[in-house]
Order: sequence, then C-alpha cells, then structure tokens
Amino acid sequence: MTSPVFFCFHPNNWPSDEVVENKSGGTNHYFINTDWNWVLQTYLRLRERGRPVVLAKELPQEGIIVLCSGTVPLAYKPGPRQFLVSINADEAPDVFAQMHITQNRIQARIMPDSHDVPHWPQPGLMKRDESRGASFSSLAYFGDDKNLAAELRTPRWSEFLASRAIAWHVRNAASQRNTDFTDIDAVIGVRSFQHSGYIRKPGSKLFNAWIAGVPAILGRELAFREQRQSELDYIEVGSFDETCAAIDRLAASPALRQAMIENGRRRAEEISVGRITDRWEKLLFETAQDAAQRWFARSAAGRERFFFRCLLEKKVRGASHRILRGIGREQYAI
Repeated sequence: MTSPVFFCFHPNNWPSDEVVENKSGGTNHYFINTDWNWVLQTYLRLRERGRPVVLAKELPQEGIIVLCSGTVPLAYKPGPRQFLVSINADEAPDVFAQMHITQNRIQARIMPDSHDVPHWPQPGLMKRDESRGASFSSLAYFGDDKNLAAELRTPRWSEFLASRAIAWHVRNAASQRNTDFTDIDAVIGVRSFQHSGYIRKPGSKLFNAWIAGVPAILGRELAFREQRQSELDYIEVGSFDETCAAIDRLAASPALRQAMIENGRRRAEEISVGRITDRWEKLLFETAQDAAQRWFARSAAGRERFFFRCLLEKKVRGASHRILRGIGREQYAI
C-alpha cells in the first residue's frame, strides 16, 4: 500500500491559500525562499498528478516527510514511524535524516542515502525573443549581486562591454525582470575566478540558459561540469580575460551561437518540468516507500546504530570541511 507523503515547512513560511491553490505552479512567487522553491513546488506538481500528498504545518509523527535541511533542530532524531526526506539545497545536511536530496550528482555520490534531483526550472521564465535573430548586443547575469565575480562589477568590465557596444543587465530577485530573457543574447554566470567547485550548488543557471534559448558563459562549478556533454553546452571561463575572449568568440560567430541555442533546446528536454516530476514520483513513491518500510521495521537497537553512523559521518564531514577551508578549497566541502 502506498503511504501518503507529507510536505512540511515552518509556519512562518506558510503560503497563502491563493498560492497553494495555484495548481499550475507557474508564477514567480515560488522563488521567494528555499522552502517554496523545493517543497511547495514539488507538492504542487505531484498533486497535479493525483498523488497522495499532504501539505503540513507541523511535523507529522508518522509517515514519509519531505522538508528542507534546517527545518527540524540539528539534533532531531526521527521516531520509529517517521521517515525524513531532507532536501539539502545550499545548506548542510540534516544529521539524522534517513534520505537526502542533493542538487547535483557529485554530492549524491559522496553522501550516503542520497539522491540527486535537478532544481525545478524557474517558473515564469520568458525565453529570448526569436525576432532578435543574430543580434549580439545584450548580456545578463541572473542572480544575487553578491554572487557575481567581483571582477565583473568593476569599471574595467563596463569599459570592455562599452567598447563592444554591448548592454549589461543584472537581474536579481528584486528585479521586475528576474525571469525575463526576451532581450538577452547570452548569459554570464561566474561566482569567482579565484575559486571553483561549489559542490552544494545546482546547475540552474545552465538549465535556465538552455530553456531560455541563449548561450551561457559559466564559471568552474561541479554542477555545470557534470552536465557537460559537448562544447556546445556552455563555455567555461576561469578568468576575466577568458570571459572577454568568450564574448568576442560568440560575437564573431553567429553560427556558434545558433548551434549552442539548438543544442540547449535539446538538452532542456532532460530537465523539463515533466521529467523532474517523473523523478520525484519515482523517488517518493517507489524508492522512499521501500526505504521507509525498512526503517519502520527496524528494532530500537537498529535505529540507534543508524544514528551512531550518522554522527560519525557528521564528524568526518566536519573534519573534511576544516581541512578544505584551511587550504582554500572550502567550495568542495559538503
């Protein structure tokens, strides 16, 4: 028998009835916070498919419970009838969750009891206007200003773009156009030229570029690299000069830009809403159901052994984090 799946987050983040009843999930509201990004959207998509899902303000005492890491206290241990599916997002994993959801494959390979699910495509995303044709006069960064490489926030960057007659747009969460790619010819997504890795981060900037129909110039991040199948997926850069060279390369080759756009259109099918909903269905109504039944059948001693193992893993992660931070590679720490 299939057990219902509960989706739980803090009452302070509880959405309005209007949002909960928006079955299409097609508004920008879902990008207000992490809970809404992950928990609410997943609930809505599965509800659309008629799956037995329940939105819960309080932590149920029994069942499969989907939540974001940090929703429960750090030392919270699930009871004998509670099975926690914890979405890591950008945060450290819940210590005692029986299943973890990561934003990329490499993190899932490293962490026990983990499965990767791509971040949902950005609701309300507006694709590049095809009437722009071969135009290459407008670049954008979509995201928080603080997460853009410092070198791309300097007069030197502005001067370079001005010398090419290229307009520059930064569209953050506060922007009225934070999902609007209609007037954009390529996107830039670089957090840092000094650091790489960012093992907790998703490939969203790449996915959004594919969906929007624009070439992407991106930094050295694991979530991007694990998706790369050819040079048409995106251009990777590791310095200011490499970024400028990538822009000049795209500007000089309409054929390359068109090939990247067409390739992105094909790759976008892999991370469509339908495909991701399929993955969540399989994960929660097959994989998690089986794992939950095994947990419910465990003895008290078996549960204690699991909790002990989790504490050991936490200590190993902590030691690894300190070592990586000490050598300037914290971006590779889970």
